[in-house]
Amino acid sequence: MCSVRATKQFRVPLDSNHYSVPALYAGQRLLLKAYADRLCIHFRDQLVARHPRACLRQHINAGLEPLVEAPLRPISVVWSRSSPA
Repeated sequence: MCSVRATKQFRVPLDSNHYSVPALYAGQRLLLKAYADRLCIHFRDQLVARHPRACLRQHINAGLEPLVEAPLRPISVVWSRSSPA
C-alpha cells in the first residue's frame, strides 16, 4: 500500500509501469494497493480503478474498469394517454 499522485494524463506509476485512473482524479493524491495479480486505486475510501497487474516493464495500462458511476439524476418521463393519429 502506498500513496501516489496521478499525473496530468491521469496515470499512476508502479514498478516502471503506468495505470490509468478516471480523469477526475488527475493531479490528486491516491492510495494504491498492489497485489500479486491486480492493483486497486482508491481516493479517500472509494475504489476508483482496478487493473490486472502488468508483468512487463514500461507498460501503460489504459484499460480502465469503470468503477466511478455517474451521479444519479431523476428522470422525468411524460406519458401520453392520447391515441396515435
